[in-house]
Amino acid sequence: MKVAIVGCGHVATHEHIPGIRRAGGEVVALVDSQPGRASAAAAASGVPAAFESSAEMLARTKADVVAVCAPPEAHHAVALEAIAAGRHVYLEKPPTASADQIAEVARAATQAGVCLLAGSHHPYRANVRLLREKIRAGELGTVYAVDCFKLRRAAAPADRPDLTQPQGVAFFSSVHRLDVVLYLLGNPGVLSVSARTYGHFVNAETVRRTGRPASGAIEDTLIALIQFDNGCTLTLRDMHAAHMEEPNHMQCWFGDLTVFGTRGGARLHPLTLFETLPDGGQRVAEPAVSNDLHDSHYPAYRCLFECIREGRQPEGSPERAVLTMRLIEAIYSAAAAVR
Repeated sequence: MKVAIVGCGHVATHEHIPGIRRAGGEVVALVDSQPGRASAAAAASGVPAAFESSAEMLARTKADVVAVCAPPEAHHAVALEAIAAGRHVYLEKPPTASADQIAEVARAATQAGVCLLAGSHHPYRANVRLLREKIRAGELGTVYAVDCFKLRRAAAPADRPDLTQPQGVAFFSSVHRLDVVLYLLGNPGVLSVSARTYGHFVNAETVRRTGRPASGAIEDTLIALIQFDNGCTLTLRDMHAAHMEEPNHMQCWFGDLTVFGTRGGARLHPLTLFETLPDGGQRVAEPAVSNDLHDSHYPAYRCLFECIREGRQPEGSPERAVLTMRLIEAIYSAAAAVR
């Protein structure tokens, strides 16, 4: 498969390019609107072509797939342009700036008969897929609660008052865990969302760096409670700045994800299964499966390439991406109601 990447930031050059190549794909072009950026990245990565517009790339290459790694406010237009040209699309998270936008992209992909993989790459990791299989097989019984907690001690997001959509941790970080939870639970409906966001650290950092007041629209902390229609409750805590000890690697880059069921429980990193025995003892198992956080784009591309060859959409995508973005919008709405 020939892939062109739009957007030449760190994730594109250090995650997507290696993942594409490991999955058997060929990166044929890089695109970035910033003059010289695509050319420099292409030279450093051994990619044969570079462009400053996606329109020029679509006209001059035969890429099968367009991977959109540009800022999220550009995803909608670039994806629709690629789909109109008959190309398959990989949308990096957040898939678009709004739920309505990703829904429109999904409809366009269906009508054009092209594959669309949208949102977080984490559902394609081996440990996530194995946990989903065990939940579906009933090995954990009825899953009644999921807890997600991510902690970064000093990584408050930048305050960007020039951007129109939310740019805090819910938009850029929680999207990963929401996507994984929806994947594990099979895209359940949402009954209610309550949430609160805080921007104490990002606002203080903005004043320190720039000398101007912060916009107040960016959060460094999210705490949410989500009730699903399958009886499961999700607690979601995402903290990118806190007076706390330095988190471990998993807490920093993905966070802890714990599943509670009536017959068993599980922790995702590393994948560990728990069962309380009749005598009060406990059975603990760590399946022989990869827990590598930095291996995620390779299985995502492998899945996409298989779907293209077989003429089908990736399982749960893009429907899950739409649900994820609607949840993020509901979180911001709920948080705004209690300010």
